[in-house]
Amino acid sequence: MTQPDQPPSFPTQPYQTQANQPPSYQMPSYPSPFDGPPPAPVDRPATLTNAVRLMLAGAAVTAIGLLYNMVTFDSQMTEVTAKLKNMPNMTPEIISMSHSFALATAVFSAVVGILLWLWMAWKNHQGRKWARIVGTVLAGFSLLSVPVSWAQSAANGLQIGAMQLILPLIILAIGIGAAVLIWLRPSSEYYAFQSRQRKTLR
Repeated sequence: MTQPDQPPSFPTQPYQTQANQPPSYQMPSYPSPFDGPPPAPVDRPATLTNAVRLMLAGAAVTAIGLLYNMVTFDSQMTEVTAKLKNMPNMTPEIISMSHSFALATAVFSAVVGILLWLWMAWKNHQGRKWARIVGTVLAGFSLLSVPVSWAQSAANGLQIGAMQLILPLIILAIGIGAAVLIWLRPSSEYYAFQSRQRKTLR
């Protein structure tokens, strides 16, 4: 006895979605411009390190010049005192006041110079771009101020000894050397890196 023919069976796949239910969407992810590895740190180059050392040396040489001028001040003012005594209406009190004023001016200018050297060394060590510009301007100013200082000393009758000639030239050479080093390419890259870092942290 034969079995009746049965309709062929087809595999069925159950539906996972329900009727009248909107399909779910996922927001696409876009790469963030802040993603990615941070910029590689730039080590302080030897050019900038040597420039900072020169600035510290400039402060030390300025301090040595101050001590020398204070020790030899009376002998330097000998010719000035003789000229003042020959002037009419010149009293010992006025001469003493002029000596005190000259000494105070020398001390004040030297102290300001020392503080400027230390300030520039500190800020350039941190990679401050504005400090590099200020340091360069100060180096250019010293290039002009040295001959002017010699001329003023000669006009006032001050004795210009070997130390008064050598120390300003040493300070001038230090300033020019530091200005050159902070503008070399390795130093410029470090200044640029430090500027980007500070902008990122703001």
